[in-house]
Amino acid sequence: MISLLFYLVAAICFTAALWHVVRRKHVTPVVVTSAALGAALFLLAPASQVVESQLWPSLGRLASNVATMIAAYGVCLLVDALTTSNVDRRAHRVRTRAFPLGVAVLVLVASFFAAGPLREGLGLFGGLYRSHPTLVLYALTYSLYLGYAVFDVGRLAARAVLPARGFLRVGLVLMTFGSVLALAYLAYKVFEVGREVLTGRPAEAFCSGPFSTIPCTLAVGTPALSVLMIIVGFSVPAVGAALAWWHDRRAYRRLRPLWAALVEARPEIAFDPGEKAPAQPPLRFQLYRQVIEIRDGILAVAPDGEVAGDPGGAAEQLHIALRRTRRNPLPAPEPAPSRSRPDDTGQVDFDTEITWLTQLARAFVRQQDASGRPPSTR
Repeated sequence: MISLLFYLVAAICFTAALWHVVRRKHVTPVVVTSAALGAALFLLAPASQVVESQLWPSLGRLASNVATMIAAYGVCLLVDALTTSNVDRRAHRVRTRAFPLGVAVLVLVASFFAAGPLREGLGLFGGLYRSHPTLVLYALTYSLYLGYAVFDVGRLAARAVLPARGFLRVGLVLMTFGSVLALAYLAYKVFEVGREVLTGRPAEAFCSGPFSTIPCTLAVGTPALSVLMIIVGFSVPAVGAALAWWHDRRAYRRLRPLWAALVEARPEIAFDPGEKAPAQPPLRFQLYRQVIEIRDGILAVAPDGEVAGDPGGAAEQLHIALRRTRRNPLPAPEPAPSRSRPDDTGQVDFDTEITWLTQLARAFVRQQDASGRPPSTR
């Protein structure tokens, strides 16, 4: 049953990695992290370890530890991508982070095989550190590299918390706390190994549950919570992006009738992207253009600024202005200067604008339905 659970989660990780490769057409930090986590879980499953131990005792622990280190490397790259906008700096860090990973993997492999064939089992080294000194090097190398990677994740996340907003800030806070828990676990792991070497008391004692005792909490519960917080932390921004897309899609659809009525009255406000424009621009860009065109249309049919204030009253004034425009078309106004997309400093104002225009559009449609006039077919 435990092996089945490990295989199921590993399959989910592999599927996520494959989906990102197909979607992005190249290997991203998400691909590295997902594939490495999937490999670690697959190799760590009890059924897999039985097979791996036939090749070399406790080989599954080595393989899963290497995959875990690669996953930690991928998490570093992922957090760097979330918090650093400079592409050249990120590319440089990819190379500089790969060097300690390569050194740690080589030391891990060499120290594991230098210990000679170990007892068969699920890769528990407790009781062997005193008689096999190279396993001490193995444990220290693994702990030090993970500590380096986790500290890097926590440092990047903590530094970016204050300037971040919304879901990204929540994710960074979770990753920061997850990194602190991981460092506590690694410190305890080093302490356990050192205590066995000095006193002979076996490390990695059996635990009936992740929080059954204080040592089990530090050895099992803490790393589980740490991994959970870090994974949830870097997943939260993706959830936030999906919710933002849904919000933009809903706003775009609600603004459509208002936009169509204004374009029907003043066709010149519609933006012509030209032949070089992408076939399907991003939804945020489409919404931004729609807001600009609605504002241009309102200024074109009601240049005196009477369409303002309460959405219900503004909708009534807009209906009056549109009827006036149909009876006596005004000359085309000069196109208003506009940006291609909202910048970070104008994000709050843009969201406020969308909220007000959405309320205006709903009031406009309600009054249009009450008057019995058919909506625009645009």
